[in-house]
Amino acid sequence: MIIMKPAYPPLLQMSPAYTPRPLKNLFTANQCWAHLLEEGGLRDIEVESVTKMLACGTSILGVKHYTCGNDSCPHVKYLCNTCSCRACPSCGKKATDQWIANQQHRLPECTWQHLVFTLPDTLWPLFFHNRHWLDALCRLAVDNLLYAGRRRGVEVGVFCAIHLRPAT
Repeated sequence: MIIMKPAYPPLLQMSPAYTPRPLKNLFTANQCWAHLLEEGGLRDIEVESVTKMLACGTSILGVKHYTCGNDSCPHVKYLCNTCSCRACPSCGKKATDQWIANQQHRLPECTWQHLVFTLPDTLWPLFFHNRHWLDALCRLAVDNLLYAGRRRGVEVGVFCAIHLRPAT
């Protein structure tokens, strides 16, 4: 395998065979992403994640060049690298599916209950501007579940996930 370092083209210059993913289309239509960047107010992690997602599957992240082991064979395959970013609809979905599969093998066969803790929308701005509080918020929810379990003599196991956008 030979890894080729491409000359870096403009962000979205792609081969004619490449079909952008729907989220990429949304960000690139009418220079939407460029306008959002100009307006500012985005956190560094947001800029980094969207930039990686837009570059995913393009030559910007590099290209792997595969050839046949037979020197007389003309077949060549080029594969663009992926971003491996959890915010990317393609890469993030793969990582999430793999994580879920791994967790299911670790869990005992038992009944379970899905619980959702919510915040009123009036508090969302408070947590948006103080994101470091999210860990403490999650810890409070877990502590309440563990306390309720102890009072009932039940051993509780908890997976906690924070969703930062309102349910629709």
